[in-house]
Amino acid sequence: QLLRFKNRKINKNFSENVVKTIQHAAFNLDYTNINENLTDERATELANSTKVKDRIALLKYIHKNLYSPKDELLVKLLEDSEKIIVLSTLNVCSNIKSNFIVEKIAKFLEVVEYRHIAANVLVEFGGSRVLPALEKFFKENVEIDVILKIIEIYAKIGTDNAKNLLLKHINYPNRDVQISIIFA
Repeated sequence: QLLRFKNRKINKNFSENVVKTIQHAAFNLDYTNINENLTDERATELANSTKVKDRIALLKYIHKNLYSPKDELLVKLLEDSEKIIVLSTLNVCSNIKSNFIVEKIAKFLEVVEYRHIAANVLVEFGGSRVLPALEKFFKENVEIDVILKIIEIYAKIGTDNAKNLLLKHINYPNRDVQISIIFA
């Protein structure tokens, strides 16, 4: 329904902010121009662009599997200053099979605004590739919120290896962590 607003006059009853939001959402959801494969040169050009819409276009190509990005390109997008680019890149990363990217996404558990989506992407990756990176991150991290999120990810993965890692940390010196492990 939002796409109908893209090229149409919008009812005067809407405030200007609502109209801009609708038009912005319509642009972000429009995949009509994304239909051919992308070259590495063009992908680099889009990733380095100062325009957000170019970086969003690149993410649309990746999302439609019309371009397989290199890890360096994804890292550049994950380090973008625009929140929408970072969130979209995190979503797209769930289809990328790279251990390097798993470690980069695990670092997003430290950032409150990206913690939940990063956790969901890590759960989607599955256990065998995620557990070593999370275990390393668990040992390095002292923030209780991050450790609790890692415990939640272990519980959602639910494999025998994940359960063994939970049991390994049952004597963690923080009571909240211990209780979370028991419930997980």
